[in-house]
Amino acid sequence: MNNLLKNIVTLASTLVLGCGLMTPAGAAQVDFELYGYVDAATIGNAFGLAENDPVRLSGRFDDSVLAAGSGTVSFGAGSGNNLSLTLGSITLTANNDIDYDIGTPELLLDNNAFVGFDFWSEAGLNGAPVAFESYLDVFFSGSELSGIWDAGSFNISPVPVPAAVWLFGSGLLALFGGLTRSRRTH
Repeated sequence: MNNLLKNIVTLASTLVLGCGLMTPAGAAQVDFELYGYVDAATIGNAFGLAENDPVRLSGRFDDSVLAAGSGTVSFGAGSGNNLSLTLGSITLTANNDIDYDIGTPELLLDNNAFVGFDFWSEAGLNGAPVAFESYLDVFFSGSELSGIWDAGSFNISPVPVPAAVWLFGSGLLALFGGLTRSRRTH
């Protein structure tokens, strides 16, 4: 009976600690951030941007689709990934992309370094307030503005496991530990 309880405690500990993250081996949620800079802008453009103004792309994705930090991350419908594109006074999200339902926008990475960002919105489609395109390392909005993404500004940081997961796991371990102790004394 004593061996059975030890096996149960060991199994429970393994499940709590091993499955507490609930992600495949090597997979993790990561936050990312990328800046770009406007190299040309018309006066009075819809974004309120001028030459040399920064733009920002940020969000979160599951890196399980990457092989050694390289590959394409989709932000399309059903991906579970999200992004926010801040262009002066206007913010666009993944669902503003005209092909959101079939898998874009996309972030291209090589060894966890930025290679490109593909996004395309049209004013009035999928709730997009403006037309905007990004292809690889450049972006533009018709004749209103154009710019380039600064690959050197690309930053990925792991999303920490919530403390509640660890607290729950330690509570379960304490519970199983108490059960085995009470069984030994009876």
